Amino acid sequence: AEANNRSAKKESIELIANTPQKTSIKLDPPPKSGRNTLLIASAIGLGLGGGLTADVFEQGSGITIAAGLLTTTMGVGGAYYAIPERTTRGDAWYIIGSTLVGFTEGALVGQAVSCKIVNPVASEQEESCDDAVILGASLTGGMVAAAAAALTHKRLKLSTGTVATLGSGAFWGLTSAALFYGVFDTDLRLRDPMLLGGLNLGLVAAAGLLANDEISLRRIAVIDVAGLVGAFGGLGLSRALSSSDEQTKHFTLFGMVTGLVVSTFVTRYLDDPPTAALALSPTLRTTRDASGKSIMSVGIGTHF
Repeated sequence: AEANNRSAKKESIELIANTPQKTSIKLDPPPKSGRNTLLIASAIGLGLGGGLTADVFEQGSGITIAAGLLTTTMGVGGAYYAIPERTTRGDAWYIIGSTLVGFTEGALVGQAVSCKIVNPVASEQEESCDDAVILGASLTGGMVAAAAAALTHKRLKLSTGTVATLGSGAFWGLTSAALFYGVFDTDLRLRDPMLLGGLNLGLVAAAGLLANDEISLRRIAVIDVAGLVGAFGGLGLSRALSSSDEQTKHFTLFGMVTGLVVSTFVTRYLDDPPTAALALSPTLRTTRDASGKSIMSVGIGTHF
């Protein structure tokens, strides 16, 4: 079915010969444009990338600012002509989110490769890192991820709810890995692999959740808020009990996981269409009592 200013929709209809049948199909409004969002993100991302690159190579504040302004201008101009008008918000946030994930993964890989342990003593470990390698890896990861998302967004056609779910999975996976690292006070050499594994595990968990059901932006927002409330609640409870730093991390991790799990279970029917309310109507009828006399009875009736 198609209509002006509505998204096309396909439905299977069972027809019976020689029997008139009326069927209504609800068409959703077209997705909102995300072109301006992607334009702003391109300007900010390229501006920060140019400024950071100049700063890492110690070019001075004047050249750093000039590089940032130049790349921002180039980003706005290039994106204005390269981004089509039909780009949806889901497409825009898919490209933005993929770029951020690629940037983060590149930074973690660069840090794992370039950082060297200076003091091997477990309790007093220190490291020396090459900022140029970390920046180069992060920028490369971000650009590769952005290019991959730009090439695949038309085929995937992801909604804002789907993109938000993947972004939420990446965020909570990375946060959980960071808390686990702090709880177990692990060796510095395992920090970056743990964070990288947590980030990707969160993405896989979110993808698995989406494989079974479509999740709306409203539901994922409720889950995220519950996770934050649980984390801050655990943090506040640990402070109220005057806990040590290690116990504080335990409380925070437990509160965060509890909030995420409980909210995911409680909101499992949030996206389902509302069920029709039962129609109640008063009833008046004649009946007989125990002695056989005819009496009037009043009641409430319904049907479903």
